[in-house]
Amino acid sequence: MKKIITSILFSFLVNLGFAQNDGDMLRYSMLNYGGTGRSLGMANSFGALGADMSSTATNPAGLGLYRSGEISASLGFNNRFTNDKLFNESKESSQFKMAFGNAGMLWHFENKNYSKWKGWTFAMAYNQTNNFSANNFASGFNAKNSILHSFCEELGKLDPSLNVVDNIQTYSAYTAYSAYNGDNAANLSSDYPFDIDLAWQTFLIDSVNTDAGQTYYFNAVPFGGVQQSKRTTTRGGQGEFDITLANNFENKLFLGMTIGFASVNFNQTTNWREYDSQDSIPGFYSLDYNTELNTTGSAVNFKFGVVYKPIDAMRIGVAFHTPSSYLLTDDYSSTINAKLENSIGGLIENDYASPLSIPFQYRIMTPLKLIGSIAGLTSKVGAINLDYEYNDYSKGSVYSNDASINPYFNDAREAIKIKYQATHTIRAGAEAILNNWRLRCGASYSTSPFKSQFRLNTFSDLSKKTFTTGFGYKGERYFFDMAIAYSIFGSVEKQYVLENGDEGLIESNFNDTRVLFTFGKKF
Repeated sequence: MKKIITSILFSFLVNLGFAQNDGDMLRYSMLNYGGTGRSLGMANSFGALGADMSSTATNPAGLGLYRSGEISASLGFNNRFTNDKLFNESKESSQFKMAFGNAGMLWHFENKNYSKWKGWTFAMAYNQTNNFSANNFASGFNAKNSILHSFCEELGKLDPSLNVVDNIQTYSAYTAYSAYNGDNAANLSSDYPFDIDLAWQTFLIDSVNTDAGQTYYFNAVPFGGVQQSKRTTTRGGQGEFDITLANNFENKLFLGMTIGFASVNFNQTTNWREYDSQDSIPGFYSLDYNTELNTTGSAVNFKFGVVYKPIDAMRIGVAFHTPSSYLLTDDYSSTINAKLENSIGGLIENDYASPLSIPFQYRIMTPLKLIGSIAGLTSKVGAINLDYEYNDYSKGSVYSNDASINPYFNDAREAIKIKYQATHTIRAGAEAILNNWRLRCGASYSTSPFKSQFRLNTFSDLSKKTFTTGFGYKGERYFFDMAIAYSIFGSVEKQYVLENGDEGLIESNFNDTRVLFTFGKKF
């Protein structure tokens, strides 16, 4: 059962970058807010300034600064440029996509009873919190090994004295066989339905029995020498529907609370290809290992915020985001196509597919988030804002509501504690006022979520730099904002793992350009 869960959870161990299990926690915890054109132009540094629809997702107390109702929507596009490197060979790809920032409506109600509570604001908004769309392609020549070596190593961990190859065709046959043998026989199709069994069924791996009755494994690429490539297409995103209530006490203290209904939609298809580019491997021509993962899920969280105005020219903000417990469902499938050469040079083609659909349900817990902010502003010159955000990813978790399955996530929970650390994000933004026009700029930097021993270099450790600029027009009732953001970050992953560490690293460097337009009306 443990091997089934391990197989269904998307991929082999990933050293750096996105994986299943602990990597899923990281993927859905590292949020990248769409925001509005105004907030994005200032690098989403708005924790103390407020009076912007993006405050629903960051510091809800900022809505207490409104003095009228508002409706707005933010649309734009993303262009992601990727450079992938495998065995010192680089490949470039790009992906263009229309993008959504946020949309919402808020109502402001003045308190006319001469109370110290001057008024309150109610808002409903949808915010995009992640855009997963990307195309990746890496390719390089591996002179030492193949993904098949990792399959054989995994099988080699079994007791070699057991007869593990007599019964691998169907689960029903395995049930009958295990009943007869006291469950001593390992079964490839039931224990490894998404990877090793596919290679077995297509004759890419095989076994040999010794005179002593022990079983050993070999593969069709015994000494490496293959051109390897990985093509990955990722689609989907994260979003959150926020309901926010904020209040204003004597125009000095602003309080806010948001309940967020978060959602995840993630799709990733991969093609891992190996072929005999130098025609040097007898009997082997190529293999294509294809996978597809669909993940959907939802969570509920809360955000609490305070903004305090000690003097008219200064604001101080603090926000707290509770952890989100996502209930996720994975639907995973895989296939292998093998082309082997016969003795006269002809090709023998074999295809084999995993079970078409075996949904798997589990939970991840994201860490809590703390945001501290300070802003300075004047009504005629403009404003500046500085945010500090703290996330400790080692406090995240992955688990199951099924008590019989939950122990199988112990390794993932331990990996989260060992691999990840607290991150620190600094965001700074400025806005200049020129009559009805606004000019904006900003920058942000997030440190790596990985501890130092799990980082290859500072360019591929998921630390992130972003630079932004933008402008806007503010009329009596209508407003318009436009922003451009440029981000740089990178990651590293392993397609498979070998005990000697000779497998290749895929290093990916990303350059994201985001353009966002916001249109709104006050009422």
